[in-house]
Amino acid sequence: MKRLLVIASGETERRALPALMRDTLTNIELLGVRIPPGHRDIARAEVAEAVIRAAFWQFKGEERAPDKVVVLIDADAAAEQGHHKARELQARLEKRLASLPTKVLVAAACRHLEAWFFADAQGLREFLGRALGNVDPLLPDEIENPKLYLTHLLRPRVYVAAVAGEIARRLSPAEVRRSSSFVAFEAAARNGGGSTEPNVGPSSA
Repeated sequence: MKRLLVIASGETERRALPALMRDTLTNIELLGVRIPPGHRDIARAEVAEAVIRAAFWQFKGEERAPDKVVVLIDADAAAEQGHHKARELQARLEKRLASLPTKVLVAAACRHLEAWFFADAQGLREFLGRALGNVDPLLPDEIENPKLYLTHLLRPRVYVAAVAGEIARRLSPAEVRRSSSFVAFEAAARNGGGSTEPNVGPSSA
């Protein structure tokens, strides 16, 4: 069984991703979702590098070194720009981590991970107990500022990381695949496919 480590931007992703990935993890052991300390920006190469190195050597010491690391960034942009940001970070990490014996891929949530929630319109409606308003669940990656939109829909409840985890557990991963950026992330996690193919290091997964 291959070991996978996910690096993401914050506590929301740490709570939500394991649930969203539950159909992805066939013959894959998810070592966890690591986030940078102090709300540092994971899209900066030096930040991503530090988190990856620390986690890799920790798991290596436990004889559970990851076969693959997937870095998920919030693109805060439409799909084309998001993929461009992922490719740029991929290229930087390729240079910085060339000696690390694992595979590293970068994927982008367009525009934010919350857009993936809207892809399962029925599941999100059931969680919220209300209609979703003027959004197209067939095009979730095109929802501008999905985090803010979700925050308004949740009122008077406050949107925090724990709520993101609750939402993710209620959604169907099959429906979330309406999001092309989720599909690309899932492909990177599963087999290295998707829009950001370059590898870092000699290992394969």
